[in-house]
Amino acid sequence: MMRSTSLRSNNCTAWATASQVDLPPGQTSGLAEATRLLRNVEGIGHVVYTAEDVIRHELVARIVDAYDKAALKAARSRETKE
Repeated sequence: MMRSTSLRSNNCTAWATASQVDLPPGQTSGLAEATRLLRNVEGIGHVVYTAEDVIRHELVARIVDAYDKAALKAARSRETKE
C-alpha cells in the first residue's frame, strides 16, 4: 500500500507497507522487487519501521504488529515450500 510520495530537488521519498500485499500467491509485489533490486545501490536508503516505531496510538501499534506477524508467517511458509 503506497502511503505518500514526494519529490523535491533530487530527493524522492516513498512510504509503503510491505506486509500489506493483496496480490495473488506467486505474484511479486513491486515494493518487494524494488527493495531487492535497489538494496545495494549507493544513494538509496531503505528504512523498515516496526510496532515499536508507532507512537500515535496503542491500537495502531497492535495493528502494525499483527501485519508483521502475518508477513513473517507467510515468509516462513514460502521458505518451507522452496
